[in-house]
Amino acid sequence: MSRILSFVSLTLVFLLTACGQAQSGVSKKEMKASEIIKLINKGKDVHLNDRIIVDDLDFSSVKDLSVASVGKMESHVGVNLFFSNCVFLGNVTAIGEYRKLLVYTSFSKNVTFFDCDFRGNLTMDYADVYGTVEFSRSAFRGETSFNNIYVRGNRFGFLEVEAERNFSMVDADIRGNANFMNAKFDSTANFLGMRVNKLQCSNVVFSGNVDFSNSFFNGDVLFNYVEYGANAQFSFSKYYGNTDFMHSVYTGSVSYERSSFYGGVRWNKSTYTSTVETKDATFLSLPDTTGVSLNGKVDIDVANFIKTNINK
Repeated sequence: MSRILSFVSLTLVFLLTACGQAQSGVSKKEMKASEIIKLINKGKDVHLNDRIIVDDLDFSSVKDLSVASVGKMESHVGVNLFFSNCVFLGNVTAIGEYRKLLVYTSFSKNVTFFDCDFRGNLTMDYADVYGTVEFSRSAFRGETSFNNIYVRGNRFGFLEVEAERNFSMVDADIRGNANFMNAKFDSTANFLGMRVNKLQCSNVVFSGNVDFSNSFFNGDVLFNYVEYGANAQFSFSKYYGNTDFMHSVYTGSVSYERSSFYGGVRWNKSTYTSTVETKDATFLSLPDTTGVSLNGKVDIDVANFIKTNINK
């Protein structure tokens, strides 16, 4: 079954890439965001390739609204969204207002923006997604925010994305796996309070400060071959799987303060050019530090287990 799923995934990627290459010489067709909202209101899946959306796209403006709680409403997008090689000239948002009440958006199916170019701000705060989320190979040129997003699907794909300005994903709740491999963050990247199963964050460039503090990682976490151009925070977090910080370069300070590592930890061949804070951090086993380069001494607190007898 796993081989079949892998084959299907590879086939999909091939088709998407081939489609993009075949249409690369074709002029993109302009359309208004209101046309997209009309499709959603009619219950039709949105499947768009090589389009330029010329104005703001607001998913909270769909007509299917319900009261969520006191002072809050929820808009319901009940169709699959698929955008490939599209350019969004205006802002894209999933949060708005209706009669002075806050409106956030629930997506009952998959949300895909593959190889897209967001020229304005992208705001997906408080979005509730029942399917998968895919933004791989997309460029975020404005402020980007996924704060408090809740994703129930098994995939959260951000491979090869580039964020030119601030990128925020505070308190994101990802029930599946997240993949940011080969991503570039030119400004600050804030993932504070993230909850996720497995996280792939290898070959990533963080040019500004990056924050993964106060997070819960239920599966393996990979931060291999990462470039940190400023300070990095991994403090006050729980790492329940194996965690790798290998072959990486840390230009600024790094903090693992009060974090708990319940699986194996590897720092192999990484270079720390500034301070490394490990105050009150707990490791169940000694991290593998083969070939690591440190700027000074780093204290590691390895948990001690005491054997005892309990008599009736």
